Amino acid sequence: MGAAVQKAIRIIGLILRDMIQEDGSTILKTTIAVITLFLGLILLILIPVVIHERVPVTATKAQALWYYDAAQAVTMMTQSPCDPGVYVDWQEVIAVDAVRLKQNFKKSSASRANDLAMQFVEESGTCTH
Repeated sequence: MGAAVQKAIRIIGLILRDMIQEDGSTILKTTIAVITLFLGLILLILIPVVIHERVPVTATKAQALWYYDAAQAVTMMTQSPCDPGVYVDWQEVIAVDAVRLKQNFKKSSASRANDLAMQFVEESGTCTH
């Protein structure tokens, strides 16, 4: 085992000496490549972890459908012969409730989603048709 380690150290020494004799440009390129590879691997590992930790996905599909249905209902309700209506984006509605509920969608309900979606519009006139 000791002989193998000595041989590996000797080979590394020969490689480094050869790199230095070539004006050090090879060492610089190799160092930059190793650092770039290292940082790239760290990013590949850290980005999914950060996304998982910082972007919580705690709403179930059924809960998300409450917000989608509520936004669609409000959008349809605001349409009239006089006005094309107001588009209420369900993602904005669920985002507001995510902040209000601190990502705890166990406190959410269909009626809460409807009430919140209704807050995205206000009556500003009447249709005479």
